[in-house]
Amino acid sequence: RRKLGKHRAHGQAHDDGTIEIDERLTGLAKLQILIHEWLHVFEWALPEEVVDKMSRKLALFLHKNGARLVEKGDRLLP
Repeated sequence: RRKLGKHRAHGQAHDDGTIEIDERLTGLAKLQILIHEWLHVFEWALPEEVVDKMSRKLALFLHKNGARLVEKGDRLLP
């Protein structure tokens, strides 16, 4: 996480699969950008318009159904 303003981006996906998210993002916006960048890593060939639409719709769906980001102590179940 770092400030990505000079890149004119909220997030960046890299060829090695790493994702950077602007550290100033929180809540629903952060969730949307995490999904957006993950979609780029998952399938580089997806058009930007598709990635934008999918990330927005999935973030809203998850948020409306109670999904929230928790910064510390998060872990997946085994």
